[in-house]
Amino acid sequence: MQASPHQEELAEEMRMLPTANLVANIGKAQTNEKVTAFFSNLKRMITEGAGAIALAATIELAKRVSISGSETALEQENIRLRARLLELEERLAKLENSASQQAAKTPAKTTRNCSGTGEGNMPPPPPEPEKQSIVHGQPLEKRAKSPRSRIKKETAQTRLTSTPSSR
Repeated sequence: MQASPHQEELAEEMRMLPTANLVANIGKAQTNEKVTAFFSNLKRMITEGAGAIALAATIELAKRVSISGSETALEQENIRLRARLLELEERLAKLENSASQQAAKTPAKTTRNCSGTGEGNMPPPPPEPEKQSIVHGQPLEKRAKSPRSRIKKETAQTRLTSTPSSR
């Protein structure tokens, strides 16, 4: 294998260098190899990272495009439903108008009241339950006084009626 002219020049330079410089050159060459390997790994990692970013962006963009397609479908459905709502409102207005015209033409035969007041065909509302305050299972009015309050009351009456000399 023939050496290139550049390699021959390097070999000639190395022959003239002292041993310490040769060891230093070998150390520099090893450092250069490490840096080159690091940068090639770094380049690979950057390339892979850029590829991952591009893939994630592409996926997100695809989702957004498909969502906007859904938005279009939803907007079309919304327009269709609004048109149906308008149609039903017009129909209701016609029915109400027709009913009011028929009611004006025919005399009232029944006393039916649809106002919800309980008159006419509607049953009366149920009676309201009696409101009582219940304490210890008995209505408040019928509850017996507690023994403690009775004793306090008797003691107060005794003090008022008794004379100081009887104490």
